Amino acid sequence: MTNLLLLFLLLIIVVVLVLILVFSLTKNITEELIPPFRNTGFSTPELIRDCALYHTFSIEPAIVDQLQGTTYNPNDPYQCQDGSLKQLAKYTNFCMLDGGCIGLNGTLYPKGQRQYYYQTCGSEIPACDTLGVWFVNTANGQCLNVTTRNFSPCSPNNVLVYDDTIRQSALNSCLLQSLALSDCTVAPNWFYFGGYLCSGNSCLSSGNNGQVVTVPDYTDSNLQLLLVPAR
Repeated sequence: MTNLLLLFLLLIIVVVLVLILVFSLTKNITEELIPPFRNTGFSTPELIRDCALYHTFSIEPAIVDQLQGTTYNPNDPYQCQDGSLKQLAKYTNFCMLDGGCIGLNGTLYPKGQRQYYYQTCGSEIPACDTLGVWFVNTANGQCLNVTTRNFSPCSPNNVLVYDDTIRQSALNSCLLQSLALSDCTVAPNWFYFGGYLCSGNSCLSSGNNGQVVTVPDYTDSNLQLLLVPAR
């Protein structure tokens, strides 16, 4: 009876040791083949594109690589965060694990293969108070001045707050279809039509000091809308 008990205990000990060994080997193999976290097992990141300001909703290299970055100026009132501004720097590193590495985007990289990615950098960009709109005549590169109704060089004086009305915040007035500034309670609701600004059955034109023309006759391709931060 005693021999059977000792044999049973010895068998239990052997089974436990085998399980521990199997678990240890499996854990090592798994960690070698599939690292537990993204961006582990890579070399030290190398900076290949300096920190710059981009107008983009994406940080994918295929998109940001096509953009021209600018220098962030915290004193520029139009460089404020409307959701599309990002300060990004581009990095690269390569996988050093025999079984491969999981990159930041979830892709499995073989040993020696490089990943390229953008990460945020620089100081935090303050939020915009509002969004404004410039009416740009691309034929001459000038903007519609909503006070004079003439096209002149673009400046912050041309900026209007854009909600459903076109509001001249400095004068607390809104733009009518006639382009006159009036009480905002009677201003029409504007909407985009083919990339242009319209209200009712009329759209804004770049000719004759920003006249309004009806949609069926609207063939003006010169007037573009440029949304800009205004704060």
